[in-house]
Amino acid sequence: MGKPFTGRCLLGFDNTKQKFKCVWVDDMNTAIFTSEGRGENNNKVITLEGKSDCAATGRKDMPVKQVFRALSRDKHTLEMYNDGNKSMEITYTRQ
Repeated sequence: MGKPFTGRCLLGFDNTKQKFKCVWVDDMNTAIFTSEGRGENNNKVITLEGKSDCAATGRKDMPVKQVFRALSRDKHTLEMYNDGNKSMEITYTRQ
């Protein structure tokens, strides 16, 4: 959207539920987004789903999906989908 963006994700595995859990916050939204899901391909792809509110549109309980992909030891991506539409993709590269 033409301006700097900062987001933070805390991702972990819940041994009790046998699912991955995530908490996401960023500086473009006032809501804290939580999600959970499962890993595939030896956890190289982790897909999480949850619901989030959007301060910009006023929508509540909007379906959101996150897909983490480990492309290599030094590179992975995060894709975010709102209502089935890709809203963001971030590529992380180890320096």
